[in-house]
Amino acid sequence: MTATSDKSSTNKLTLSTLKQRQEYLNVAATGVRGVARGLILQQGPKPKGAESCDNWRIGVTVTKKVGNAVERNFVKRRLRVLARTVLAQNITEPADYVLVGRRAAIKRTFVQLEGDIIEALKRLKKEDGGYRPRNKRQKSNGKR
Repeated sequence: MTATSDKSSTNKLTLSTLKQRQEYLNVAATGVRGVARGLILQQGPKPKGAESCDNWRIGVTVTKKVGNAVERNFVKRRLRVLARTVLAQNITEPADYVLVGRRAAIKRTFVQLEGDIIEALKRLKKEDGGYRPRNKRQKSNGKR
């Protein structure tokens, strides 16, 4: 092995995709969220028994509320590219990530979406861990 291949293999995380609905639901239920104008970034824990310790997985979803199929696919294509570029540069530990496209993503420029994903990452990395969903088993105090 050469010295250059040693360097690349030590710091590089490999990308794979979330494929099943249950994987998306696990990230939504157990993870943290960073919300930005054009997207929501959800980060979930690395699944138990994952095949590789240097593997991070990404899922992209856009609901029908965003628009018709053409608009949804447009948003998904842009978010996939952003995930491969921006997330790959800023992720240091393996985990599962889900990008949820919002209606505003249709009219936002690529540079604005790039800023949105960086903003969402910053919110995830806050000391309080961003927005965490309330545990459904906890009893509320009756105040809403």
